[in-house]
Amino acid sequence: MGRGITDKIKQAFFPADWDLYKVAGRNGNGAEGGKRVDHELSEWTRLVQLESKPSTIRAHMEKWSPSTLKIIDLFRQKQWIPVDTQVVVGCTASRIATAIDIVARHFETNRLILIELKTGYDGTFVEYNGHSMLSPFSHLAATPLRFACLQLTWAWMLWATTFPRRKIRHSDVMVLHVVEGRDPALHAIPPEFGLVAVDALRSLMDASSSQKKGKRPRR
Repeated sequence: MGRGITDKIKQAFFPADWDLYKVAGRNGNGAEGGKRVDHELSEWTRLVQLESKPSTIRAHMEKWSPSTLKIIDLFRQKQWIPVDTQVVVGCTASRIATAIDIVARHFETNRLILIELKTGYDGTFVEYNGHSMLSPFSHLAATPLRFACLQLTWAWMLWATTFPRRKIRHSDVMVLHVVEGRDPALHAIPPEFGLVAVDALRSLMDASSSQKKGKRPRR
């Protein structure tokens, strides 16, 4: 596996003068805050999968950030059990790969849920910022949420390639947005957006596969 999806999404669907990281602003603890939440959720998942004692998990939680604790509380409300974090999925033909932030399982139904985690973007995640997306989404505002929806849709498609027997419904893939001091917000991918996104992303994968086949081996 080689190429990631972030740059491809930016080049294909967002204007050149739109920058995801500039839109993030200064609020929400920035990249370091996001890395901390990622690390703590990975540790929590490990403890859950090891069936650690509740007292052991509580001892770890005392050291974790408020954002992480709110995510854990949301999981408990939803009856979601963390299964794994940073799960690598990809397509050999196109040499495109990415990592899914969190895979969870619903306690009662056993359905798997894919989650794209976004931290920060306080006041900029869904708001119009003066830019529109490129075709076939040119009627939509360019926002970090729509960027995340494209990332997650592509990850879901790559999941189906990597784990064809572990099917996941489109309605069970979600963006989880976390800003310090607020409750986490879940965003499902709108079906009408998802249908167009699948076709557009599949075209990118096909083009990447064709480029790979067209390259001559080095001698």
